[in-house]
Amino acid sequence: MGNNNILYDERALKKELTQRLRNIIKISAKKDSPKKAIGNQIEKRQDNIDNLLIDKVQQILDAIKKQRWFYIKDKPKVIFDKTTAFLWPNIEYWDFSKKTFANAKPSKNYKLEGFIGWNLPWANDVRIVVEYIKPKFNGNFWINSNSTNYAHFNISLNNTVYTSSSNSRSFIYYSKVLSPTKNPDNFYNNTKADNKNYSDDEKAKMVLDIFVKNKFKVIFDKEGITDLYNKLFFDKDELIKQIQEIEDQIADLPKPGDTIVDFIDFKELIKGFDLEIINNSKLQYCKSLLKWFNLLISKLDDFKTQYQELLVSADNYEKRIFESCTEGDHQLIHQRTKYLSEHLNFGMESLNSDLLSFKE
Repeated sequence: MGNNNILYDERALKKELTQRLRNIIKISAKKDSPKKAIGNQIEKRQDNIDNLLIDKVQQILDAIKKQRWFYIKDKPKVIFDKTTAFLWPNIEYWDFSKKTFANAKPSKNYKLEGFIGWNLPWANDVRIVVEYIKPKFNGNFWINSNSTNYAHFNISLNNTVYTSSSNSRSFIYYSKVLSPTKNPDNFYNNTKADNKNYSDDEKAKMVLDIFVKNKFKVIFDKEGITDLYNKLFFDKDELIKQIQEIEDQIADLPKPGDTIVDFIDFKELIKGFDLEIINNSKLQYCKSLLKWFNLLISKLDDFKTQYQELLVSADNYEKRIFESCTEGDHQLIHQRTKYLSEHLNFGMESLNSDLLSFKE
């Protein structure tokens, strides 16, 4: 009778042990592997990145179409005119002091907010911006002219006045340094409303390209667009930092081809077993075997916990890409996706085959 009980217990233990093995194997199956998990997460988002990017950039382009003057957050003393791509002084800071014509002309080394290329404007340039200057200044200031006489512009009359006198008058500068066209006047002609060679989106994109190229933190009138613009074009450093943190965590985990057995201290585990008793009893052997596999499962769980935080970080990382991706980030995304795919193996595939072989 005792032998039957032993046989029954042994079969029950073997059945439970088999189920435990199946659980371990299931854990290491492809659908649960970290490589597959992260790969799926990134791939699902990857399919939407293009559409997301187009949608977000379109919001910025729409805002550019509706706004002419742009302040630059870290360069408050200048303002950017979208219609010409010229820089003008921010009239809230400009005092319109008076000088003779000769003294009013800026030197070649003159800089304002780090920008060069400042000069007295021409009459045509002033006419384009009269509505910007008029609220702050409604008098006369020096302008450039091809005339042999001195020229100044009368804001209230919106006209040029010529004089033989160079007595002190007010002045204002402008700079064409940001113009992307060889002839700065071409930008104004290209982006005029009646120019049918370019769509409204293409004209707005010309302006956006200037902002991005010069890394301008421009301020948009429409609520939420400034934050969106900064997120798309100025959060890359933080994105790179997050990627590096993930790579550092990957570096601390097993390299492809390693197995979990390299991370288990078997000498420490074996201390909990009385080998003499195990060798003299089939029942004790089965119970100890079950205990042994329970310990392995526990270690496997510990091992999974190690990369669980990595999975969360990776998920946050790909979500950040989803939210902040720019056209220039596409290559980065593909490179990082490949990196994750190659390194997030964790030896689970080897564990799967090892456990199957041991079971047999």
